[in-house]
Amino acid sequence: MRVIILRGKSDCGKSTTLNLVYDELVSHPGVSASPKIILGNPSQRDFECIVTLKDTREIAFFTMGDYKNNIIDAVKKYGQQNVEILIIASNDEFQNHLDFICSNYPFNIINKSIPILLNSSTITVENFKDCGTILSLI
Repeated sequence: MRVIILRGKSDCGKSTTLNLVYDELVSHPGVSASPKIILGNPSQRDFECIVTLKDTREIAFFTMGDYKNNIIDAVKKYGQQNVEILIIASNDEFQNHLDFICSNYPFNIINKSIPILLNSSTITVENFKDCGTILSLI
């Protein structure tokens, strides 16, 4: 399993970006997904699920990145399920899960892009930019 880690501060758009990645993947014919399991407060849009691509690769999502212990549990869980890729959100205040991932799995880290001017348009542009970066790694 390879882990793609989207790192950033709390409430910077990590879950929003990973929802964009999910939406893009499942929009293609022949792609299926297990039901999204909502994690924590629904307004945060955190979820976990597995997407099966047309070529049968399985990609797991775990977006509740502001709780460090949950991340390690998710990495272990999906590692045991032999998914090809796990995509996670990760609060940049935490290090212990990164140590665990880096010691046990190949990984890519994407630092969440933050616009200089904070408005809905620039935030959306940065979220789509990060979405494209993650999709390019799949």
